[in-house]
Amino acid sequence: MTNGIELAPAKSGAPGAGMFAALRFLSELALLAALTVTGAEAADGWPAIALAIAFPAAAASLWGRVVASKSRHRLADPARAAGEATIFAGAVAGLWLVGHPAWAGALAVVAAVAAVGVRRRT
Repeated sequence: MTNGIELAPAKSGAPGAGMFAALRFLSELALLAALTVTGAEAADGWPAIALAIAFPAAAASLWGRVVASKSRHRLADPARAAGEATIFAGAVAGLWLVGHPAWAGALAVVAAVAAVGVRRRT
């Protein structure tokens, strides 16, 4: 726990715990960016603007409701891990569908490494 915010369920003394927590945070930011790009490129004109706002807002709302450490409705693992994977899979699929397969692959790999890293126990 850092400043009252739980960064990861891994023990704080685990080797690389801080690195995985930072990678996890960066992957969450990349998730929001990916959904913004997906929304912006999925349509033209004002619908693109609306989707570029709605996609990351919906993901952030869902994440805050069932994944965030301070949520009263936080799911327990493995349901939480499945929820995280579903949200990331949506962003990866969106990037792929709007023509960014390399970015989609990179997001998938980084998100998977971060998810496994923050959950590992020593």
